Amino acid sequence: MADATAGVAVSVPRMLQSSFVGEDTGVLMKIRDVVDKKCMGYQMFEPDCSPPTSSADSGVSSLLVDDADAKFARWSRQLVHAQGVVLVKSKDYLQQAAIRSSQIWKEAQAILLRLVVDPAFQAYALDPEALHQGPNDLRAWLLDDELRVNIEVWQADLKSRGCDVVPETPSHMLADFVREGKLRTATDFEILAKQLQEYVHPLDALLLLATSIEFGDAHVTELCERTFLANFSLLNFHDLPKINDHACLLKLFDSDELEATEDSVFNAISVYVAGKEQLTPFQVEQTWSTCRFAFLSARNLMLVAGMQHMPFRWVVLGAARARFAGTEGEDQFLRQMEAEAGVHARRFRPRLCCRHKEEGSDDVNSAISNFQPQQEPNIRALAAAAGTPPPPCFTGLLRAKVVGIDLPKQMLEDGSLNFAEPVLSSPRHRLEQPRSWEQHPQQQQQRQQQQQHQ
Repeated sequence: MADATAGVAVSVPRMLQSSFVGEDTGVLMKIRDVVDKKCMGYQMFEPDCSPPTSSADSGVSSLLVDDADAKFARWSRQLVHAQGVVLVKSKDYLQQAAIRSSQIWKEAQAILLRLVVDPAFQAYALDPEALHQGPNDLRAWLLDDELRVNIEVWQADLKSRGCDVVPETPSHMLADFVREGKLRTATDFEILAKQLQEYVHPLDALLLLATSIEFGDAHVTELCERTFLANFSLLNFHDLPKINDHACLLKLFDSDELEATEDSVFNAISVYVAGKEQLTPFQVEQTWSTCRFAFLSARNLMLVAGMQHMPFRWVVLGAARARFAGTEGEDQFLRQMEAEAGVHARRFRPRLCCRHKEEGSDDVNSAISNFQPQQEPNIRALAAAAGTPPPPCFTGLLRAKVVGIDLPKQMLEDGSLNFAEPVLSSPRHRLEQPRSWEQHPQQQQQRQQQQQHQ
């Protein structure tokens, strides 16, 4: 028997998002029932009826705040795919809309902006206590093709409560549309990008940097680079591999203006080179060269000992820079590096955000003093995973970095530092102590005098 629906075009329903407080769940369920069953061509998204939480509420645990963020993220993704929205504008709703960073406040921000950028976006505000604003009235508006009803009053109510679009809202919406694959051309991207208020949120910056480079939007690229440098620790590093302009990232990682500790830079580079499979070994080494190894903690320098395609020259010179710190030879070393490395000699100086620290209290020493051996990865496993053993000198360089620090000395004695084991072809005595004559200052002095006499 032939299928009765064969040859009949199946229309895709227009999806409606909803915005309401938990107290109005019953009202929303009635509205949804009427729309789904009696409004042909329309369907509402499944509402999230979990109790509303807000980072602005007092006494809210971090777990609940995370839940609130996840709830809003789900709602935002649905809004991207929606062609309209239904608002249940009760007294409780308006009260929540006045609380900055509440779920309703965020939803209202997103809807306000969507109304600006999308002239065809449908919107309907229903007051449960007002006449002629019930589910069947909504049905009549939809069937009569009314575009927006009661929205101007809703906008005025929000404005009177101080709920205006803040700079982070256009940034988040632009990123949501990119992630959901809704912006396929440079023109589509530009329409939303025009709403940016000279600001890109850190969580959106890397994704929008990748997209703006793809579409050739120089202004958005500049905004993203500004956020990259100023709010590095807040970036979503999982988006780093999406960036296809390798030279752009090298410039940012190498910048003196980067507001970050060197360990943070190390972690970001690790994510980038691991996720960007098409990078050549030379490009991987290029990227690692932007890390200022002189100011890297012992914890991460241990990881370097088991990694491939590392810039050997910069690692060695970085270790030398750390050894010269606070000595008479420091200035001479820096002058020599400026002569040899030119502009890249900046890699032997702390980034600008760290230069206010007192001499001798740089990132290296502070990180080493906070070194926790029980939290360290097994370097033997790292070396095995690398496929080939690292240069033997790397372990010696790390030993040089921790010399004079009490905690690493203790770790050498109790075996906490796995890199000192024979697995890296570095017998323990090579790392634990200098050669015998160097342990006796008088013998060392006599030896130096003999060399000068000869």
